[in-house]
Amino acid sequence: DNTAFATINPKTPIDSDKFLTGDGTSDTALTNIMDGIDSSANKAYKDVSADRTTFEKYLGKISTFNTETGAAIADDFNVLVINDSNYKNVTEMLNSYIHLLTGNSTVTYSQYVKTSDRHDGSKIYNISITPYRLNDSTGCFEVPESYTPALIRENNCFRMSDDESSYDSNYKQFTLLDVQFRDPIENSASGKIAYHLYIPVMVEKILKFDFAAGVLSGTNYKVSDYTDGSAVMESYGTPVTAHMTYTYNRTAQEWTDAIYGKENILNNYGKSVILSSASALPADTQLVLVDRNNYGKAYYSTIGEAFSAENNKLTFTSFKTADGTQQFVPVSFYELLSRSADITAAESDTDGTFIECNENEATVKTTDTGRFYRKKTDTDPDTAVLYTITVSNKDPSADPNDILDVYEDYYISFFTKASTSEVMRNITISCDIRLDDTGMTPSHIAKNTKATIILGNLYTQTFSFLTKSNEEISETNNSIEAELQTTIAIQSEYKGTIMGYMNDPSIHIYHGFVIEVTTTDENGTEKGVKGNPNVSGTYKIGSNEYSFNKTNSGSVIQLWAADAKGAMQDIKEQLINGSDVIISCSDLQIQYVESAHIAEQFPMRPAEHQEYGVTLSANSNLAYVPENILYSSITKSQEDSNGKVYYRQGEITVASLNYNVPLGADNTAELSHLGINGREVPDVIDAVGYYDVSNISDEEMDNAVKVRFELTLSQKQEDGSYAAVDINEYLKDIKLYDKDGTAVTNSSCIYEFNKDQLVFDNSIFEINTGYSVITGAELEGKSYLYSNYKVLLTAQLLDKNGSVIANSGCSDHIIYTNAKICTELFTTG
Repeated sequence: DNTAFATINPKTPIDSDKFLTGDGTSDTALTNIMDGIDSSANKAYKDVSADRTTFEKYLGKISTFNTETGAAIADDFNVLVINDSNYKNVTEMLNSYIHLLTGNSTVTYSQYVKTSDRHDGSKIYNISITPYRLNDSTGCFEVPESYTPALIRENNCFRMSDDESSYDSNYKQFTLLDVQFRDPIENSASGKIAYHLYIPVMVEKILKFDFAAGVLSGTNYKVSDYTDGSAVMESYGTPVTAHMTYTYNRTAQEWTDAIYGKENILNNYGKSVILSSASALPADTQLVLVDRNNYGKAYYSTIGEAFSAENNKLTFTSFKTADGTQQFVPVSFYELLSRSADITAAESDTDGTFIECNENEATVKTTDTGRFYRKKTDTDPDTAVLYTITVSNKDPSADPNDILDVYEDYYISFFTKASTSEVMRNITISCDIRLDDTGMTPSHIAKNTKATIILGNLYTQTFSFLTKSNEEISETNNSIEAELQTTIAIQSEYKGTIMGYMNDPSIHIYHGFVIEVTTTDENGTEKGVKGNPNVSGTYKIGSNEYSFNKTNSGSVIQLWAADAKGAMQDIKEQLINGSDVIISCSDLQIQYVESAHIAEQFPMRPAEHQEYGVTLSANSNLAYVPENILYSSITKSQEDSNGKVYYRQGEITVASLNYNVPLGADNTAELSHLGINGREVPDVIDAVGYYDVSNISDEEMDNAVKVRFELTLSQKQEDGSYAAVDINEYLKDIKLYDKDGTAVTNSSCIYEFNKDQLVFDNSIFEINTGYSVITGAELEGKSYLYSNYKVLLTAQLLDKNGSVIANSGCSDHIIYTNAKICTELFTTG
């Protein structure tokens, strides 16, 4: 209509054949108008200066179609977001907006009745409200065949529709508010339309939320160790864990408004995450979901079951308990909200709209009484007692405009299988623009902090290992010398990509040598370092040297570069610099200082069994966290290239000790490792020591008067070694028993018995021990750690002066694992 009143600029295209015109579609026009109000030279907007002040509090409601829907139309356009259940606010926002765009504050556009003959609304304007929905196939906007307007104009107000299913946020849709101004010459309710003021609005009743993910190598379930937005690099076969948090952005009043808007806070949104490129993971990749909101309850699934390549979603409802009987269900908003807010009900005949009901009908529960309520309906009796519901911050000093601390968080551990052929994978963990609503108020993501997992066989190693000592070990030749060297390089195929990821500050790379010892004797073949040898040498990374000299108490020997504080050295920078990294130890010495230690580690070699002896092998391991070095799947193995077999020829007359848990009723094998579950009341550990003195001479035995035992405790460290701790802090009711079963206690855990107080048979003394392990709340109350613990029993013979009989000292240990364990079965295939 090309009359003088028609406005065609600005012109905003929205699809291939439609466009919107006028100032209502342009945030630039609005900005110019609001700025013009302050100009003394411009008197055109003097009538709407109050409207500018009014509308300023709604400026945050101006958004775009793509932003609000997640669509990606080529010509994005502005929308005015309506997501307030308070009709007064909606009316005020739209009236002030139209007043600013028209420069006239006289007409109240929410009203039908005339304010005067001069301002008869029916003769001045008409308002049309129509939804336009995006057709993904054609890329065009269409009016739905049938619809209920999401925005209602009635009773002198604008408000959101009662029909939540009609909201634009349920679809890729907007509502066009068309203010149609009539030709003033005709001045009639049926006159020609001279000017259209188009205002695209987005009617959303939504919950804004933030999502954040952080990742770490391994199965770490300690929140403080995770950094949101982090990245992790790991090899196939090593588990990776993501920590994910959903945070809900509502004030106490907004939670109250949601409850009045019929939101059921006894429900929750369905949970899922977006995994880009996860379809490349094998379908049998095992997954563990840990629900921190439900006491750490664990659920299990696989990529094949839980992940949809169609939309890249990993859906939590696909997870079940280990026995398959319970499907994951998120805890309710009530449980989350009640952490930081009080939800109360009060009787009110004037303002009350809720009635008390049973749990199945309820939409809200109070935190003080635990009673259930729902909105009153027309079918409820008029005599029903009415209540108001209020949500308030538990902290009375909190600002009422502050967002309540309402969040839920989870862990997901990914267990991939080791592979030497799979290509590198880059998986991003994020969240969809909307949670799975399951009948809830539409949600919309405000902040999406993504995390990245890079999986692959990313490095090559050229590794050599050899030993070079005389093979016959004796009290004069009591050490093994060895050399190790590896050259580490990034896989050339992925070098550029990998180096780019390595710049992420959350990624680190560590190296360590792990030496294993294998013993073959008349009992067969057994792996493990015995005798606590002294290990010394120089670990070199390029030209940087790190000396070490330590007693090795573990079952393997680990070598790494540590600074003055014991922290393992990161080799990432050397790899990023582009050159190969050479790591070596050319002067390794493994020394068995005491005769008893030689006898413990090295078997005798009779002439007819030349295969008896000790062989060494080594692994060169890389890991992204220090604690994974020992068991890393990024490893290169190497046998001793000199093929040496170490043994002893001469008899060493020393005592020996075997300390273990006795056979069970079902005749099961002896156990050197025990499990203590922090979720259960632990049983007493009963262990027996057999102290063999058959190699002690008769003369020395005649001089022996007493047998001395000592119990000590050590805790496993991140590097695999064990460090001493106070045994009385971790064990209680520690007792040793004589041959009559009489319990002996001693706070020092040192016990001395006359020889005749113990069972003595075939040159073996028997000693029974018992103690309980502190675990669960008792352990956590002391801020002690769940870990592996080694209980060491040491035995010695003493003469009448209290001196130790030569070669009578020896020790052995049991190890218990103190942990919180889900006892349901889960296999990783």
